[in-house]
Amino acid sequence: MARTTRVPAEIVKDLRKRFAEVTRDESHGDRDRREGWYLAAFDPNAILSCVRHLQLRSGFKLASYQFHGGMGGNGATFVIPADRDLPDPADPAVAGMHPLARRDRETDGLPDWIRPDVGSFLEGDGSDLAYFEASMLVREIAELGAWWHGISWGEHRLLVADPFADGKRLSETPAEAWQWHCRRPGIWQPTVRRRDDGTIVVMFFTFTALGHEVVLRHRDTFEPGGYAFESESRVVAMGGQGFVY
Repeated sequence: MARTTRVPAEIVKDLRKRFAEVTRDESHGDRDRREGWYLAAFDPNAILSCVRHLQLRSGFKLASYQFHGGMGGNGATFVIPADRDLPDPADPAVAGMHPLARRDRETDGLPDWIRPDVGSFLEGDGSDLAYFEASMLVREIAELGAWWHGISWGEHRLLVADPFADGKRLSETPAEAWQWHCRRPGIWQPTVRRRDDGTIVVMFFTFTALGHEVVLRHRDTFEPGGYAFESESRVVAMGGQGFVY
């Protein structure tokens, strides 16, 4: 029988806090470097200590490149065998990667043992929290090494309660000025739903003002027995003008 579990607000906040404590200490290297890809100046495996119900498959590790540009930078984190290292950034396959390779997966030419699908290499205890952690961890890993214009997920605030309840304001835009694109949610906490067909769906809401003020609903669908997922995001409500870096 299908069932849905709510993720307690204190667990959500604690997980985001642990991620922030790790990622705020990342070294972005010399920001005056000329544009291009470099080996990351931080150890991406440190972020795995933030989760309690997941681990990386034995025999593998995380490894990262960073892209430095005039208006910011991005990271590209991969899973590779524990006894190997990433190719030199001067390798044509690396130097030719798209600056947003971490998002667009434009990594043609790299050896096939360099894998961008981090979720496929996660193992967990099968609990509801393991799936919620996977949703958060994969997003955090995708943004390791990003700074300034490269930041996207880092500007999302995870919502755990109705942000407009009791006259509250989510931003400078008054609650009555927000435009709802679908029915207002009745449950704002992140949820984990186990369907009758064995698939697991993690759903949560975020607010971001990057570009425009929006509340988004994210829905991640996991196949039975694994922690890779397909994600769908939808605008729930739109407020006023946001910001750009």
